[in-house]
Amino acid sequence: MNDKEKRSTAPDARELAYLSLLRTETRGRYSNLEAAAALGGAGAGLSAPDRALYTRLYYGAVERALTLEFLLRRLSPDREPQREVRLICMLGLYQLRYCDRIPPSAAVDTSVGLAKRHAPKASGYVNAVLRGYVRRSGELDADIAALPRFERLAVEYSLPEWLVRMWDEQYGSERALRIMHAAQSVPRAALRVNTLRTGARELAERLRGEGVESEAADVCGLDALLLSGGVNPASLAAFREGLCYVQDLASQLAVRALDAVPGCFALDLCSAPGGKAFGMAIDMRDTGRVVAADLHDNKLKLVSGGAVRLGLRCIGTACADARILRDDWAGKADRVLVDAPCSGLGVLAKKPDIRGKTPEQIAGLPEIQRQILRTAARYVRPGGILVYSTCTLNRAENEEIALSLLRDSGDFTEEPVCAPEGALRGEAGVTLAGLPGMDGFYIAKLRRRG
Repeated sequence: MNDKEKRSTAPDARELAYLSLLRTETRGRYSNLEAAAALGGAGAGLSAPDRALYTRLYYGAVERALTLEFLLRRLSPDREPQREVRLICMLGLYQLRYCDRIPPSAAVDTSVGLAKRHAPKASGYVNAVLRGYVRRSGELDADIAALPRFERLAVEYSLPEWLVRMWDEQYGSERALRIMHAAQSVPRAALRVNTLRTGARELAERLRGEGVESEAADVCGLDALLLSGGVNPASLAAFREGLCYVQDLASQLAVRALDAVPGCFALDLCSAPGGKAFGMAIDMRDTGRVVAADLHDNKLKLVSGGAVRLGLRCIGTACADARILRDDWAGKADRVLVDAPCSGLGVLAKKPDIRGKTPEQIAGLPEIQRQILRTAARYVRPGGILVYSTCTLNRAENEEIALSLLRDSGDFTEEPVCAPEGALRGEAGVTLAGLPGMDGFYIAKLRRRG
C-alpha cells in the first residue's frame, strides 16, 4: 500500500473520535489514555486543526454524555439504538448543540457518512435523529427547562443528579451553580516556577521567546504563571530544561500551606506524580530531605524523573502504603503532606470520566482517607505541620476527615490557610469551590502541639 492509499484509509478527526468513544465504552479506558493512544497511533498523521477537532469532539462527547443521551431519548423515544449507532448520534448531536463553527449540514452529513461505514443499516435512522434535532432544538430546550430543578440541572450541566443534589445540600444553591459551571471550563494551564533556576518574570520572557504568552498568578504570592491558549507545556523547551513544571494553583496552595523551610524533613505520603514533592523541595531550597512515598512503585519513576529534570537532589522515594505506620518515620517529620486518594469531584473539567461515578463507588473512600490521616499524624514531630488536601468537593472526604483527627487525637490545632477571595472557610480547613482559574480543592493545615 502506497502513502496515498494509507492516507485515504486513515480515519479523519470525526471517525477517530467515534472509534475512541467506542473503545472507551467497551474497554473502560480513561479518556486521557485513549486520546493519547489515538493521536499517537491512527491519528498520528492528522493536521494540527484536525487533531484539535478530534480532541474537541471526543472529550466533548464524553463530558456531555448525559445531556446527549437525554436528547437522543427525546428524539427517538420508541427505539433503543445499538451501541455503535448511539455513539454516532451522540457525536453528531454534540456538534449540532455545542460546536458553533460547524454548519449543521456538515454535522449531519458527516455523521451519516460514519453510519454508512460502521452501521450501514442505521444511516437513515442517524439522518432522521439529527435532522429532527435541527428542527426541534427550541422545543427540546423548552422540555429541559420544564424539568424538576435537580433533574434540569443534571441535564443542563451533564452531571449525575445525585451529585447535583449533594453539592446543593453541602454548599448551597448559589455556590453549587458556580461549581457546576466551573466543571464545564478547564482552567488555564498553570506552571510552578522552579525558583532555584529562574524567576517568574524571567520565565515569562523565556516563554514569550518560544511564542507562548503567560501572566503571573496573583494568588497568595505563588511563584506561578498561567499560560494562554491551548499550548502543551511539555512541548516547551523551558519545561524540558527544568525551569518549571505543571501544577494547578489549588495544588500549589496546598504546598504553600505546608510552610516547608530549608533543612527540614518532609514527607509527601501520596506523592505520584510528584508535583507537591517538587514544590516542597523548591521551598526548602533543595536542602534537608523530602521523601516522596506512594503505594505504586511504578508511579514513583515519574517522581524520580521529574526531580532529575528539575535538578532537585533532596528528593528520595519510598514505596509505602500510607495507611500502615513506618516506625522509622514516627515522630520525626517536620512537615507531612497528605494529598489523599479521593473521588476527584473537583477536577471534572479535566477528567470527564469522573462524571460517571456512582455514590456506591466513592462510599468507601472516607474510611481510607481517615486511616491515612491518622497514620500521617503519627509521623509529625511536636510543633510540626500536617497538611491534608484533596481534589474533591465532598464534605465527607474533606472537613469531616480533618475534624475527626482534631476531635480524636487532641494533639493538633488548626491553623489558617492562605486562599483567594471567595474560598469557603468552614469548621476546618478551606474549600476552593467554583473559583475561576483553579481546580476544586480542599486544604486543612494542622499543627501538632508541643
